[in-house]
Amino acid sequence: MFTMAYNETTVYATDEELAAEVLFKGYPDSLLEFAFAASLIFMLIGIPGNLITIIALACCKKFRNATALFVINLHICNLTFCSIVLPMTATTYLTSHWVFGKTMCSVYPLLKYALNGTAHFTVVAITVNRYIMVCHPLMYARIYKKHVLILSLISTWAVAFLLFMPSYFEVWGRFDLEPKGGRCTMLPDKNDICPKKFFLCLAFVGPYLIISVCYGRIWWTVRKAAKKRTACIARGVPPPTLSNSGSDTSVADTSRACNELSVYESSTDDDANKQNSPVVLTPGGRSIVQFFTPTFRKPKDQNKPKLPTRKDKKLATMILAILVSFALCHVPIMLLRSLYGEYKSDPVAYLIAHLFDDSAAFISPIIYVIMSSEYRQAYISLFMNLKSNTCNAFKV
Repeated sequence: MFTMAYNETTVYATDEELAAEVLFKGYPDSLLEFAFAASLIFMLIGIPGNLITIIALACCKKFRNATALFVINLHICNLTFCSIVLPMTATTYLTSHWVFGKTMCSVYPLLKYALNGTAHFTVVAITVNRYIMVCHPLMYARIYKKHVLILSLISTWAVAFLLFMPSYFEVWGRFDLEPKGGRCTMLPDKNDICPKKFFLCLAFVGPYLIISVCYGRIWWTVRKAAKKRTACIARGVPPPTLSNSGSDTSVADTSRACNELSVYESSTDDDANKQNSPVVLTPGGRSIVQFFTPTFRKPKDQNKPKLPTRKDKKLATMILAILVSFALCHVPIMLLRSLYGEYKSDPVAYLIAHLFDDSAAFISPIIYVIMSSEYRQAYISLFMNLKSNTCNAFKV
């Protein structure tokens, strides 16, 4: 028989005791069926969506860069979540029992928290990558060397899992079944310590602040660049490219201002811009891939710059989509955990918050891939290659 311990929470000794516990007591059957269906949809979209994205970016030589590696890392994390965590979550909604045993009752929350942490840290890595790419382009090739990239990718996983290992070994908090919440989660240990709120701030509030500041800085930099470009055009001074030495080639103040703009003239977002855009070189002679580039066009009225440009609006839309999606997925569960200790008494709020949190695993491909014309081209290339190989196989 199970015993009561650890501050009025149940400690289960065997797999049979866990499986015998009825979960989601008082929850409407229709609500649990909805949660099961939603989790199933997340799996059906998330598993192929993330897998196709990984294959498309890995197979396309055009995306052999740091940003693509971080995006692939994010989708590997999401694929793992959709393939392991979501099936157990959906089964629990369907059966109202934990049927996976005592060991998995500790592994499940470890994976859930650590994978969420890995995803958050990877989003931060992508954000910092783009921030340096746009705001400090001459430093980009110096920072993102091969060994630094490998270390960064390993760190996103290692740090996330190491953070939750003390709870796995019941040193700082513990992982066990919470019948009221209907899932295995982090609970107070024998010393009545539960670091859930600490991890909540570390893995969510911190990353969200970093993301907001970096994208705000990116937006401000591009807006400033657009204004300087317009001033250069109005004065008839073309923006020069940077030489291999990385030094300014301008003499007048206006030319120096225009020189700062040349880093934005090489864009990977639109293939059409590549033919007419100058190449930006680092001191080592390496080209820098740019993602945020206002279109270089001569305004109709040189004395009245028209801002924001089409590129400015596109950038703003992407930034807004990233921040809003990140917030919508994780803010509900954060607010419920932080502000309402007894939120589990409201089944609708509890399940909806968890579903939003789980949905992040399949929304990422939409935000980071679908909104980019180049990533869409990677999808098309992958499917065209598959179609071509299939046709050749039938011909043989």
